[in-house]
Formats: sequence, structure tokens, C-alpha cells
Amino acid sequence: MSTPRILLPAAVAVACLVPPTSAASAAEPSQSACRPVAVQSFHGGRIEANCRLARIENGSVPCVTVETAKPGRCRFTTASGQWLRSTSGAMYAMAGQRISRLGAPGGNRIIASPAGKAPCVEDEHPKARLSDVAGTATGYELAGVCVVEVPLSASNASGMPLRNYATREVCSTTYNSPDQANAVYTGSPAPGVHCYRGEGAGLNDWNGSERDRTNHYLTGYGYCHVIWSGGYEVYAAKRPATISWPAPGRVNPNTPIVWRPVSTVSVAN
Repeated sequence: MSTPRILLPAAVAVACLVPPTSAASAAEPSQSACRPVAVQSFHGGRIEANCRLARIENGSVPCVTVETAKPGRCRFTTASGQWLRSTSGAMYAMAGQRISRLGAPGGNRIIASPAGKAPCVEDEHPKARLSDVAGTATGYELAGVCVVEVPLSASNASGMPLRNYATREVCSTTYNSPDQANAVYTGSPAPGVHCYRGEGAGLNDWNGSERDRTNHYLTGYGYCHVIWSGGYEVYAAKRPATISWPAPGRVNPNTPIVWRPVSTVSVAN
């Protein structure tokens, strides 16, 4: 999965997204706002402001399986992935990274955060502000508030269709869903498999956020997504299932498009 490019010209305010006031939003979906952590140092690379974190406690972090979001704990060492040390001395791993149960990078689990109270990188720290980093979407700052989606559900909590612009062809058993209304149907390579590209075809973004056709993150309410499972939270993707091995993995087109944890297999973008 490619990581979009981000340009952070200014700090990000937590809870900066404002819900719409239209009648369509009368039943407001659950939201998750992150809790900022002051940073002393980054290890393994800088992490974007407002990026969600997992506290490293007794050498482990919360994690969920990449396809079904089954919760558990995974070992985490300084070789397991990106992490930071806070000004309080506590250590945090960057959420969303693939990891094995024993702490090897690239496993079949995703590092998660506490549901509804996820720590995140403080937006005031200058080292948390990235500039023109390869692979990051431009023109947007990471959201401090995200919509909570239901794992393995085909419906969107906001009631609005997905607007993410998929630059890759996404093939699955899902056909003619509300999300695909503005997508381009590209054919059926096998019985029961349907492929789309463009707006609404799918979502699999490292930061759980939707993009437009120019690779800019969409701003406003409802375009950042997380799922909760067993008290844990992880950035969400709306995608078919993936097969991780052999690396780099591939999409399983014989599965529906539903809300799942974000995958490092390239899907949608």
C-alpha cells in the first residue's frame, strides 16, 4: 500500500473537524478524538502530527488481525517499527504498522490504539511537521477526529457514500453499491467478480482518510475512518480481503468490500 504525500504547513488542531448541519446528519455517527502526546524524540522516522499511537507497556502493544480485527497484544521491540519517546519518558509505537505476534515487522497484525482515547502525536512539536515527504498526500493535515465504522460492515456510519478516488482497479464480489455510483465499471474478469476504478471504488489509506482525484485528502466531517474491536482502535479501510503471503501480498477478489483494518497490500491507491 502506497503512503500518500502530506504537506504540513501548520499545526493540526485536535477535534478540528466540524459536523455538517444538514438534515442528513441528524443521526450523527460515533466519533473518535485523539489525545495529543508531547514528543521528545522520534525513532525509525518522523511521524505526522495527529497520527495515532499505541503505548508500549511491558514490551508489548495492542494489535488486531489485519482481516478480521481480532484483538490481542503483540510484542514490540526497538526493531519492530517506528516509535517515539514522549517528554514524560513513556514510549509509543506508531499505530497502523504491520507486525507479528512476536514483534517481527510485516506480520499479519496491525498495531492498534485504545478505542475512543487513542494517543496521537502532538501538533505543536516542530519535529512532527513533515514537508514534502515522498508518498504522502499533499494539502491536508491529519484529522484529530475520525468516524467510527463497524468492522466487516458494507454500510458507512455517516450514511454518505465513499468519495475516495481509487487510482487502482479494485475487484471484489461487491456490485453496484451506493459507493460505486460515481466509479467506472471496468469489467468482470471472473464469474461473480466485478471491478471498478475511480470515486468510491474502495479505500485503503495509511491514515484511514479519503482522497480526491488530485491525491489531496478530503477535508471536513466524515472523511477519516477508524474501527473499534475489543476495546482497541485502528485506522479503517473499505476494501476486499487481502492475502499477505507471499510478499508483497495480493487482493482476494472473491470477497466483498467491507470495513476492515488498513492493509499494507496495495488496494485502491
